[in-house]
Amino acid sequence: MILEVDKVVKGYTQASKKLDVLDGLDLQIERPKSIAILGKSGSGKSTFLSLLGGLDRPDEGKIVVNGQNITAMKESELAKYRAENIGIVFQQFHLMKTFTALENVMLPLEILKKENPREKAMKALEQVGLADRANHFPHQLSGGECQRVAVARAIAPEPKIILADEPSGNLDTETGESVMNMIFELCQRRESVLILVTHDTDLARSCDQIYELSSKKLKAI
Repeated sequence: MILEVDKVVKGYTQASKKLDVLDGLDLQIERPKSIAILGKSGSGKSTFLSLLGGLDRPDEGKIVVNGQNITAMKESELAKYRAENIGIVFQQFHLMKTFTALENVMLPLEILKKENPREKAMKALEQVGLADRANHFPHQLSGGECQRVAVARAIAPEPKIILADEPSGNLDTETGESVMNMIFELCQRRESVLILVTHDTDLARSCDQIYELSSKKLKAI
């Protein structure tokens, strides 16, 4: 089992009132595949990705990745797990403005103290078709190119799971399709699990399996 989400509950307190977002959510993934998660705004999709990425913790339940219960990890263990196993692509690119494309992709590799980070980062940029833009800064790149750099940064450490939160949401239709095709291809080639949050039902149909997050639970559709 690559991923097991068991009876996860998550809520937040707003103005002294508890707001439940996820309640008894379950998901099992046994082999590398692409998963789409549909749902209305505010349904908890981004919260769910944050839990999978170890950016937040559930109130109840557990999340097990490749036999590791990440909900039981200490913060230091969780940070190391996240860096080694999870690649995250956001709708916003979240690139370091003062770093070149190459330096942005090198960053997670250097944090993990990987050997030859420059060589590995350059290879990732080649895979997303941006080798010739390696020394450009984010303000010198188009939106589509910035998102490609973000994808290269996510895949460079060779994570087991890629989490993508509306990665084409800020791009025009043609560029968005190009970026998503590239993400699907890279995940398939590397045998990584792709969990994609999207409002686009057509894009969701490109995935191996589709879930809808509603009434605080995931339902296969």
